[in-house]
Amino acid sequence: HAVKIGAAYLVRKTGAPVLPVAICGIEYLSLRAFFFGRKTVTVVLGKPFFLDPGVDMTENSDRIRLAIAQLYEGQNGQNTGAIRYGAGEGV
Repeated sequence: HAVKIGAAYLVRKTGAPVLPVAICGIEYLSLRAFFFGRKTVTVVLGKPFFLDPGVDMTENSDRIRLAIAQLYEGQNGQNTGAIRYGAGEGV
C-alpha cells in the first residue's frame, strides 16, 4: 500500500520519532469471527527511528513504508528484531 506524506509531514513538524507498526491477522477477521471465533490478531512494533528533515517528504514516506513492509516480512519467519503482541506473545 502507498504511504501518504502525512506521516512524514507530522514527523518533520514535530521532530518525533517514527514507530512502525504492523497489524497482522485482520484480513480474514469478520464480525462473526470477532464475536464467536478464535482468530489471532498480532500487533508488531518495530524499532523507532528518526527521519532526515532535509530529505524530500516523498522519500521519507517511502522509508516509513519500507519499515512497515519489513515488519510484515518478519511475520513470515524473518527476524526483524521487532516486538510482537498477540495471543500468548509479548507483554
